[in-house]
Amino acid sequence: MSEQMTVNEAADYLGLTRQYLYQIRHNGKGPKCEKIEMPSAGAGPRLRLVYQKSDLDEWNAARLEAKKPKAKAPPKPRASRKKKEVAEAA
Repeated sequence: MSEQMTVNEAADYLGLTRQYLYQIRHNGKGPKCEKIEMPSAGAGPRLRLVYQKSDLDEWNAARLEAKKPKAKAPPKPRASRKKKEVAEAA
């Protein structure tokens, strides 16, 4: 079974803030999480977000891969002015 982490633990593990983790979850771009029901003394159920360590690792690897700079094609050679002037003079 995977290790479960709370939002605070997951944010520390990923090196992110708790607020950012909530924000990307709200936008649908964060790691997969589950809502589990906790016992409460109040009127309604108390829900807690829980992340699986394996889901955090998978999401973080994909995030870091997307951040890597893409290899750029070498610049195209430019025609020099001298060649252009010589061609126009001829």
